Amino acid sequence: MSRYADEMRQASLSSHQERMRSGDFISYKFSTYMRGEQEWVTGLNGGAIVKTDHWGLSVGGRYVVEGPPFNYYSFQGEKYGLIPVDVSRRYMRK
Repeated sequence: MSRYADEMRQASLSSHQERMRSGDFISYKFSTYMRGEQEWVTGLNGGAIVKTDHWGLSVGGRYVVEGPPFNYYSFQGEKYGLIPVDVSRRYMRK
């Protein structure tokens, strides 16, 4: 019985931790959507993060290009070999 109770506690704890991670991810996605931001990565291994928003494209907080072709609504990063960061929450896990 003791072992069964320990297994139940572990299952409950892992379930709770997963719900917390899901909540964090949902909050993150909602806030970036509300601000009109999209993050892109230049490569899978150690690539730089590129962000598009209402004004243009920035790297490290500094705008590289401004204007409609590079804003959140118009930017098509796949043309430039960029990968969108919002593919799945599995990449947000620690």
